[in-house]
Amino acid sequence: MFRTLKSVATGTALALAAMTGAATAADDFPNGPVTIVVGAKPGGGLDTLSRIFAPALTEALDNQPIVVANRPGAGQLIGLKFTKPAKADGQTIVMISGSAMIATMVKETGVDVLEDFKPVAHVAVANLAVVAPKARNLNSVADLKQAILDADAAGNQLRWAHTGKGSITDVAMTSWLLANGLQDKVQDVPFAGGAPARAAIIGDQVAFGVVGTHHYLANLDTMSAIGVMAEERDGLAPDMKSFAEQNTEFVAMPAPYIVLAPKDTPDEVVKELTAAFKFAIDDPATQEKVKNANLNVIFMDGEATHEHMKTLMDGWRPTTDSVAGSL
Repeated sequence: MFRTLKSVATGTALALAAMTGAATAADDFPNGPVTIVVGAKPGGGLDTLSRIFAPALTEALDNQPIVVANRPGAGQLIGLKFTKPAKADGQTIVMISGSAMIATMVKETGVDVLEDFKPVAHVAVANLAVVAPKARNLNSVADLKQAILDADAAGNQLRWAHTGKGSITDVAMTSWLLANGLQDKVQDVPFAGGAPARAAIIGDQVAFGVVGTHHYLANLDTMSAIGVMAEERDGLAPDMKSFAEQNTEFVAMPAPYIVLAPKDTPDEVVKELTAAFKFAIDDPATQEKVKNANLNVIFMDGEATHEHMKTLMDGWRPTTDSVAGSL
């Protein structure tokens, strides 16, 4: 078992700490329930993945309960702002997606994901898919462009759904609309998270919208695929054409799922958390649940996660800067 192996590895250190009367921060962790703050409503990818991980995380962390605390709103900024001042002892962490990273780049938020937090792990990634209600019969980028132009010629604006102003779905689609001269011909409809945005698409309340490919796969009967906003097709949805192969200008914005801790969390505590998430990802029962949820799990440790976040944000910055005034 994970903790048994850890205890063998750290037994000598614990004995020395007891002899000197100086215990490390890791010796006291975990000392109660570990809370994973999720800046989205129940039912979304972040929430689902957190709850899938919970049983294995409990096993890895001295059988302490894992509490998933939903703090939705403002492109996950509410969850970040809740976690930022939390006690830096490893008992409160936050799971974010690319939306939170984007939200801090397009407006002044008082939160810096690279400076105010310490990365624990990268746990998954989702490509963005542009979809439409099945009844609209929109099955390609060309179909979507023509539908927008036809509606505009008739004096109407097609409505489209995203997961909130400044979210990754908003920025990715806005950048595509601007690049193709279509921004002033449509009306965006922001929703407080992925679940209500998907409901609007399924219910034909909007003409199109942006979702993770895993959400498209869960709604094949009610959504049609326009394309995945990537250079290549998504391995989870190989029948969906990429934007690149449809010869349209776009910016690829994969949505990473990342776990962060308050910045002053001791390194040894962060390492325990990192190892716990690796244990959860490698757990066969967890892997089966992840597969059934159509999620694409990819693990990176804290150091690699920090570098990956920085690389993504540096690559996104020209786009966020160019679309900020249009959001």
